[in-house]
Amino acid sequence: MALHSSFDQAVQAGLAAFRCGDFSGAIAAFERALALSPQHPAALDLLGTSWLAAGDPARALPLLEQAVQRAKNNPDAIVHLAQAYQALARHEDAYQQFRKASRLAPQNPHFGEGAAIALALLGRFAEAEQLLLRLIARYPDISALRFNLGNVYRDQQRFADAEMQYRSAIRCAPDDAASHNNLGSVCHSQLKFTEAAQAYRAAIAIDPQFHDAHLNLVSVLIDCGSFQEAIVAGQASIALAPNWALAHRYIGAAFSHLGHTQAALNAYARACALDPNDAIHQQVHGSALVTAGQTLAGLRTLNSASQITTNANGLEHPFSDIHLAIGLYAIGWDDYRKRPASAAIADKYLTQHSWVIHQSLPADLNGRHVCVLREQGLGDELFFLRYVPQLKARGAQVTTRVSAKIAHFIERAQCADVVIDESQLPAQVVDFFILCGDLPHALAGIAPQSAWTGPQPQTEYHIPECHIPEYPIAIRVYHPPLAPSLAIPALPELLNHIQARLATYGPPPYIGITWRAGTAAQNQGADWLLSKALPLTALGAALQLTTATLLALQRQPAPGELAELSRACARTVHDCTDLNDNLEAMLALLYIIDDYVGVSNTNMHLRTAARRRARVLVPNPAEWRWCYNRHHSPWFPDWPLYRQSPEGEWTQALLQLGHDLMHINSPQPVLPNQQAKA
Repeated sequence: MALHSSFDQAVQAGLAAFRCGDFSGAIAAFERALALSPQHPAALDLLGTSWLAAGDPARALPLLEQAVQRAKNNPDAIVHLAQAYQALARHEDAYQQFRKASRLAPQNPHFGEGAAIALALLGRFAEAEQLLLRLIARYPDISALRFNLGNVYRDQQRFADAEMQYRSAIRCAPDDAASHNNLGSVCHSQLKFTEAAQAYRAAIAIDPQFHDAHLNLVSVLIDCGSFQEAIVAGQASIALAPNWALAHRYIGAAFSHLGHTQAALNAYARACALDPNDAIHQQVHGSALVTAGQTLAGLRTLNSASQITTNANGLEHPFSDIHLAIGLYAIGWDDYRKRPASAAIADKYLTQHSWVIHQSLPADLNGRHVCVLREQGLGDELFFLRYVPQLKARGAQVTTRVSAKIAHFIERAQCADVVIDESQLPAQVVDFFILCGDLPHALAGIAPQSAWTGPQPQTEYHIPECHIPEYPIAIRVYHPPLAPSLAIPALPELLNHIQARLATYGPPPYIGITWRAGTAAQNQGADWLLSKALPLTALGAALQLTTATLLALQRQPAPGELAELSRACARTVHDCTDLNDNLEAMLALLYIIDDYVGVSNTNMHLRTAARRRARVLVPNPAEWRWCYNRHHSPWFPDWPLYRQSPEGEWTQALLQLGHDLMHINSPQPVLPNQQAKA
């Protein structure tokens, strides 16, 4: 009688501790009970379940297996064993136990639900879906069934179907924070940013301690370009969990997109300190250090990222941008071959035309036919086609397959034997197909033939500050010189037409202006693309310092922007934005105008093809062509650069721009016979 009393007291004490979340107290009580009755199935089950709840399924498993051996038809004990198997990723064993429990207690839908979850974890999605659909038909008001069916659809990337199930789950249980969070995740995946943010906020309102929902909210705010809101949300998540490394990294990303480099560096450094073994934390911190001009520290940190093998597969992208920006061209172009878009484009060409895309070329190209293919936007296409003359000089017969919008430009540049647009196929047998972005890498290792009359290769490319013994790259590298841009003549009749149009606006000098490029933040997808925009009021204040006639060349200006800029300049900014729809006319205008001010865009590539100078306002962080913390780019060597500060300010850059514009004098008008020779 005393034995049973002591056993019962221990069990009751354990149950009370378990209900309060005191798993250590529960384990101690159930161990006392088991010591009094070593083979008792309930004691074995309770002790095993306590270890499982305490997060130690390995300690729980043998206890739960013994409990089921002694109570073979107890569905609750069987389910506890199934949960232990699940926690140990033994999903087939878990499925069999859930299935057994469901047969013993068919009236309990959650046992079948557990079997469906195990099937999904095994990748048997069709079986999991059918089982959950049968359960939902019998129990339509149980939200968990719809929630887990949503998970099955989500894991198959059937996001619209998943969204429908999560919404149904919320109708059944409006206060289920997990359903709101998962609804946000599938809306996020469908680029429904507003709905995703609403769902994440709903989850947080229900459960203010829901860490994942806080972080997801920061992520979607970054993806939709609401960086300031993302910082506020990130600070809330850090207040909740100060040592949450991922939250610090996300806040750093938001600061970085705003151009607040020092704040971003502080956040990234904190993430690395909290979780030094995460390769992605190290990578983003290293990248930010390099872009901020701290090259040595940044390269060392990037090297640390590459050494973290446990998380190496999580690295977000190769370091091509960094290597190219600091002049390490050999390794930079090698990295550039790994750009995410190239594999997809190569697969498309293989599927559509059976063309195998090469990323390297043989040394002997005499008599070989190379077809160069476009792959990116017009600006990048014009940029990389500057390497075609080097390809020709190495003895190759070259066909360029280019965007229809620039085909006539490339013909007049006389850089290739044949120019076709993207709707046409090469007329001759091609030995090598190559993407234009792979030309620098492919040409780096090929010695030029005697026919090459351009600048000779540098004997050595050397960056003294980059002597870092532990950084696993060759710092002293041999590389051909940077190729100059193509020279593209404008059409004489358009030059005359544009000169007449400009005369109606006022006298020379003429300055073209562009203030935005790339996809606006709110219109981008979850994969962030470069976006550049200048503050119109501050830009206008700088332009007030010149007496030149001002011309707006912005592609697709937003309503009211021209009027706002004119007010800021205290005089009319004449509208030439229509010329963006006629690149031939835009090229002619870029030949004629005396100066061009703006962010990097396609027109900048046309301007250099016209052999005319531009003044480039470079956002922070800079795109690799504009380097980091330099006054000039090696790709556009005579172009002044005006950089946004690491704190995200344009004040000093625009003050310098205004000062420089005061000294513009108009040269003689460019006539057709004065154009740069191609």
